[in-house]
Amino acid sequence: MSMFKNFKIRERLNFQFRAEAFNAFNTPIYQGPDTGLTSNNFGRVTIAQQNFPRSMQFAFRLSF
Repeated sequence: MSMFKNFKIRERLNFQFRAEAFNAFNTPIYQGPDTGLTSNNFGRVTIAQQNFPRSMQFAFRLSF
């Protein structure tokens, strides 16, 4: 998700502020289902990755 705002400083000089968010809604990433035929969890998804946190970055851009 990103949001940005443009500011016109002069005729040919523009300034842009950006805010970008990664994993903004904290959506988990699931592994595939268990495929072991003799497993009690056959066909179930039991593992989700925990190493993809929310992060944000801010940026400024000057165009001329």
